[in-house]
Amino acid sequence: MSGVPERPYLDVKISPDEKRLALTVLEKGERHLSIWDLKRHASTRLRFEPGIMFGHPLWTPTGDEIIFQAAVVGKGLGIWRMAASGIGSPERLTTSTNAQLATSLTSDHHVVFHEATTSSSLDILDLSLDGKRPITPLLHSKGWETNGVVSPDGHWLAYECCNEGSLEIHVRPYPNVQAGEWQVSNAGGRSPMWSQAGNELFFEESDGTMMSVAFDVSGSVWHPRTPARVFPAGFLWSEFAPAEATGYDLARDARRFLVIKAPASSAAAPPDVLLIQNWSEELPALFRPR
Repeated sequence: MSGVPERPYLDVKISPDEKRLALTVLEKGERHLSIWDLKRHASTRLRFEPGIMFGHPLWTPTGDEIIFQAAVVGKGLGIWRMAASGIGSPERLTTSTNAQLATSLTSDHHVVFHEATTSSSLDILDLSLDGKRPITPLLHSKGWETNGVVSPDGHWLAYECCNEGSLEIHVRPYPNVQAGEWQVSNAGGRSPMWSQAGNELFFEESDGTMMSVAFDVSGSVWHPRTPARVFPAGFLWSEFAPAEATGYDLARDARRFLVIKAPASSAAAPPDVLLIQNWSEELPALFRPR
């Protein structure tokens, strides 16, 4: 994307007003967060304790704060928040010493996150940001349920689930997750994301192909249609980045993707941040063999 400097990015999230980017940057073996102003072409690094690994940002609905993950000695890998302006001190939202990662925020101030309860189990939980901050378990099994994201209307939860050794995308009602379950992907799936209009669900297949699936809703039943390809494999940086990284975000009109572009090789320049507009029209030409 023009104006965004080339650096080793892991995550990108566009602000609700689409004027800023929250970026996880990996430099000298450490992760940190930067806010990039798209109009001023200037960045603000969010300050934290020296040497602390932190990143994986989420914008609050107002765009005033960032929810993120940070590793603090003696406190585990937990969930924090701080002002997107960089002013003030970060605040810890959870107390568990288990590794936790926030993956979704709802309009009524709930944080959906996953937690490593054992070395082989990941559970999805719900944290209310009211004064008491109660935590409610959503999904728990002996395997993995991870990367849960709530639809814009607050009615559905898309997530990754370990299915016979591979991760696939599933959808359940939210918050009553026991009221139904539907499998969306069938060739592996990760990093689900809803369109802001609430009529499409995007995800990556196991080989890095970006997919989109439209759906219909009949009362309390969710009906996925056949997934369609958006990007071919090898385009998204998250195919090569750590498993928890999300290398793309979606503009509100769902016609523009913000992606971290994979370098040609590990020895190439750091990945760039690109804006792809009208992807349904442009991508056939963009990836046509030459």
